Amino acid sequence: MKSAIMPGIRWQRWLFSAALVVLMLFTLFPFYWAIVASLTSDAALFRDPSLWPQHLIFDHYRALFTERDFITPIRNSLVVAGTTTIFV
Repeated sequence: MKSAIMPGIRWQRWLFSAALVVLMLFTLFPFYWAIVASLTSDAALFRDPSLWPQHLIFDHYRALFTERDFITPIRNSLVVAGTTTIFV
């Protein structure tokens, strides 16, 4: 025999799950947008931004590793983080 409280608990569980899904989407969307923006050309991104890129480009990543000094700041950050971890 089920008690009269069960429908209320089911409703609360559903509401909690829905709120958790909304919170996860709200939290993860900036990461998704950063990835989509990095795979979209600048012109297309500013002309008509889309949640799903029509043409994937890797120019931003190519420029990051070939035209800019990307490894030096990453290495410096790893040295500082590693040194801080060892001394703490």
